[in-house]
Amino acid sequence: MSKKDEKIQKILEVTADLCIRNGYQGTSVDELTSKTGFSKATIYRYFKSKECLIAATLEHYSKMHTKALVELINDQELSLRDKIDARFEKLRQLVAENQFYGCYFQLAYSEFCNKDEDITSICTQYSHDRVELIAEMLARHDVDDAQQKATKAELIFSGLIATLPISKDTHLIDIAKEMYLKEIF
Repeated sequence: MSKKDEKIQKILEVTADLCIRNGYQGTSVDELTSKTGFSKATIYRYFKSKECLIAATLEHYSKMHTKALVELINDQELSLRDKIDARFEKLRQLVAENQFYGCYFQLAYSEFCNKDEDITSICTQYSHDRVELIAEMLARHDVDDAQQKATKAELIFSGLIATLPISKDTHLIDIAKEMYLKEIF
């Protein structure tokens, strides 16, 4: 990885961390410069505006989360139930370690839905892609009505992700997983 790529990677990671904790609009470029050690000029050399930085951060995390989901879906060693369990257990682990603050995409969409078309589009596409990947997973496991079941199941998962940062109640993970499984099987 080049020095430039390392800088961009660090900026994206720090941006994601600050934004999920403070909100996108509640995160200042000054705070970003303080946490990265880079000047505003460096940040603006790579990203022409704060909105472009946020869009790039969301694109980065969309690719990262999608890649992880694809790897899980393609794991031929795991049953469908194991794959579903893994998603919920990863969430449980993040909550238990106080590393879960909500969904980058839900938060960004709520803050930018009427303000920035690029950010809104990235969030919408990520949500759509996640449902399509789950539908593909269900179809591979010969689940009837895979698309409809994936849509309903992911509504449950999205609701859980939206609720957990508020409640911090890991029992909700068990409830949502039970609902998710009922929707699929």
